[in-house]
Amino acid sequence: MTSKPSLFVYAESPPLDEGIATHGLYRAATPILNAIRDRIATIALYPMDRRYRLPQVASSLRPRCRSLPLPFTLFRTLRRRFLPADFENPLVTTIVGGWAHRSPASHLFALEGSDPEVLARLDRIAAKAGKDFSVYLVDDFEWTMRLNGKSEAEIARVSAQMRLSLRRAAHTFAITDELGQLLESQFGIAPVTLPLVFEPQPRPVVPVKDQIIFLGSVNFLYADALRTLIDAITQVRAATGRDLTLRFTSASAVEALGPLPGFVTIARIEGAQALAREIAASLFAFLPYSFDEKLKTMVTTSFPSKSMEYFAYARSIVVHAPEYSNSSRLFVRHHLPTVTASQQDLRQIIEAHLISPPDHNGLYRGYLERFHAPAAARNVILNTLGLG
Repeated sequence: MTSKPSLFVYAESPPLDEGIATHGLYRAATPILNAIRDRIATIALYPMDRRYRLPQVASSLRPRCRSLPLPFTLFRTLRRRFLPADFENPLVTTIVGGWAHRSPASHLFALEGSDPEVLARLDRIAAKAGKDFSVYLVDDFEWTMRLNGKSEAEIARVSAQMRLSLRRAAHTFAITDELGQLLESQFGIAPVTLPLVFEPQPRPVVPVKDQIIFLGSVNFLYADALRTLIDAITQVRAATGRDLTLRFTSASAVEALGPLPGFVTIARIEGAQALAREIAASLFAFLPYSFDEKLKTMVTTSFPSKSMEYFAYARSIVVHAPEYSNSSRLFVRHHLPTVTASQQDLRQIIEAHLISPPDHNGLYRGYLERFHAPAAARNVILNTLGLG
């Protein structure tokens, strides 16, 4: 007997199609929601920016989607100058809460990220609907607010509100054990770990080339480690005479790193198949994190979504990050190659890859299938919510 749909999903980062170049929850939400698709009655979308269009949502989820009109995105711009800070909250609550109240679903679920405003809206929507809610968190609220220049008084005020909302939540899911531990210490809750989900396609069979690849946006979390990589490549090129290149897929590399050497190329990769081929053809995929102590909380608790494609298709992955980083600890714990925290070791690793390119993909895919399979996420969500 088929179970009836029992979840009403609220999303401000729409679950986009895998062929669309994107980042964060825009890409991470899709496989998680697909894993429980048969249990979802409605996905209510509040578009975060004007680049979003409903046809960009994953085709498998689109029939369940119901979106607020695109002009709602104007609130996020207008309120900064003309409107109260929470102007849209009552309106969104009334509309989406009404949808949820009339829905046959018994429970609200949101993939929230680290924005306290989303949590506040979800709490209000659930109250309007008269139904329980659960939330999935991927980053630390307080750290994100400090990054955005919020005062300690504002952080304390918002944290107090969040504590109330999270304690009203039926369940809180966290992307890593470490984030769950942090949330427990901050808010007195007991999160359940829900790793990212990824279902890989067959790995492309392509010849390896003298290229190192880094996926996605380049920002403060990666900038210092990427500069170290560029310095190491410069040294290796001079010592070996090899035309080793570094491939970025986002123009943010120039913004974050400044002028780049000629061996660095920046070009977007359109489509999942092309991305898989480019990763598989590279000597290794680079997985860095910052060594800046001020970023320690973020580095310890977060999990980069680019790891999923790396595990699925890379011949080799090189983690260059502090020992306390989530990535380093994960690779060491599961005996996955390769982890380094020094520039000298990084240079030696690059040279070794040029001499004899390794292929560790079997190890990576084994880890991916064990911990990030759709079936594993489905079990965690449905069993936690009592819907299994």
